[in-house]
Amino acid sequence: MDNQQSSGEESKTSKPRYLIEPPTESTFGGIDGIYQRFQDAIAAEWKAQNTAEGEAIRAEKKRLQNQWDAWQRSDGYKRFNEAMDEWRRKEDAAWAPIKNAECRASLPKELAPIMRRREVYRDETSGVPNRYRSVNIFDLQCDIPEYNRAAELLLTLYKLRYGPPFESAAPSGILNTLIAINGNRGTGKTHLACGLLNLFQAGGRRSNSKYRRAADLFVELKSTFNDKSKSQGQLIAEWVDADFMVIDEMQQRSGTPFEDALLVNLIDQRYGAMRPTLLIANYPTADDFSAQLDDSVVSRLQECGGIIEATWPSFRAR
Repeated sequence: MDNQQSSGEESKTSKPRYLIEPPTESTFGGIDGIYQRFQDAIAAEWKAQNTAEGEAIRAEKKRLQNQWDAWQRSDGYKRFNEAMDEWRRKEDAAWAPIKNAECRASLPKELAPIMRRREVYRDETSGVPNRYRSVNIFDLQCDIPEYNRAAELLLTLYKLRYGPPFESAAPSGILNTLIAINGNRGTGKTHLACGLLNLFQAGGRRSNSKYRRAADLFVELKSTFNDKSKSQGQLIAEWVDADFMVIDEMQQRSGTPFEDALLVNLIDQRYGAMRPTLLIANYPTADDFSAQLDDSVVSRLQECGGIIEATWPSFRAR
């Protein structure tokens, strides 16, 4: 009897994984989960450098890479992606009324009126990709406690900057003005970041927050070499002045002295101006991420907010 009651209570409070079952790779001649297995092998190879197991792990990674490459070249891969696109549209439509109700229920009461102002999100100057222009930082709240804690921690970047009621709660001294998220693809890092940026755009006193991929920062800066309408100094000043800034895909930098110097300068100026910055990367571990950053950036991270490790399961695999 107790077991039956417990099962009934669980069914009332937990979500099903899907409302509509997704297509599988094997239906189209592929290997189910091959991409995630290949990504796991890459991470394992990174960790196994200079170890006795390294050679076997590299061979396994090569085998999975060959399978993944062959699958990508196949006609079944194209048909599988078309089926996935159609499934996502149906699944999103099925979840929409549920998510909206849950989101309204989970929002802090002070933020609810702000988050309903969806029209404010469509600000093309922010650089937020079209896919994320209307997302909410709580959209993906689910049964993963680590993800929910990450969302709450990132929300402090907004809470400590705007109020009332948040201004009175801000501690003296250094605020969480620099935080990073690192982890595997598909864990909702960009969704979290853009949801937070949308909140800044909707509720902030200025609508000048910025989203940039790291590589785009440097491409945009180099474009000023032949553009007389805007100087490098003016462009950097816009980034420094942004109320909130997200720098995504940090692992895609080439790591040249020019790029490193620009990144250090930008972060240092924003740190001095007490404007929050969020860095996102896909390195195997936080230590690997730190190893690719200048010592001064690592020091700022340790002082201000640290690195959130997105070790929870991929939403794409759920």
